[in-house]
Amino acid sequence: MSDSKLLNPIAYYVANGKKHEIKASDLTDKDKYQLAKTVNLTDEAELLKLWPRVPEGKRPHFYARSSSKRRVSAVETDPAHNAQIKTILDKLSSIQVWKVMVNVFIGKHQEKEILLWLDNYQWGKEVHRICSSELVIRHDLFGQSTFLAMSVSRPWVAIEVINSHYPEEQSFREMLKLSSQVPLLILFDIINVTLRNYFLKVDERTEEITPLYYIYEGSMWKGGTQRKDIDTATRFKIEVSADEKRLSDQKRKKVV
Repeated sequence: MSDSKLLNPIAYYVANGKKHEIKASDLTDKDKYQLAKTVNLTDEAELLKLWPRVPEGKRPHFYARSSSKRRVSAVETDPAHNAQIKTILDKLSSIQVWKVMVNVFIGKHQEKEILLWLDNYQWGKEVHRICSSELVIRHDLFGQSTFLAMSVSRPWVAIEVINSHYPEEQSFREMLKLSSQVPLLILFDIINVTLRNYFLKVDERTEEITPLYYIYEGSMWKGGTQRKDIDTATRFKIEVSADEKRLSDQKRKKVV
């Protein structure tokens, strides 16, 4: 029987920054088998840990201690989306300490309030995070403190950039759920040519990050207002569309 009939016919490992593969059929070679035993083997998507097996009288194969295969959430990859990710990442990487600001109403007055300080964070793009036994979410941008101790003052931070594709419903639910269990802040940036920096502003001059919509402590928030009614991706899209229409109408009236 060919390798293609095996559940995991090929295993992968990373060495010197490059991904290499080992076929199950190669395990009959003693050197390849020894190599396979000494490197960190996974499937191609790095979602399943694998170990080499050469049982007597049976076909060589790769063994997985877990039978679950997590699915990676759908991602957006158009040029405008990717360019915005790069722009934000370049800004985030240029400043050591950021303040996450939100606009809150205290009485009848609106004020800017510091939600969190992000001190000495490491940032990356297209970061996979395992959030359940079924799903892996690929965040457009992700940051975490270089301090190893988890703290409510040093949360994980994800940024989702949306051009035309909103999060899947399952991904949205998992983000809400995970943020209720661990310190996690998820910011949303919606690309709109006429509303630049409206949904998310990353200002190097003031060293401030100001989101309009964000997930925090198990809920969606809009500025300083908790919005428990925005509990699905569909409802989130409706809310954003209403914002865009309202602001577009306001601009049209000013021109007239």
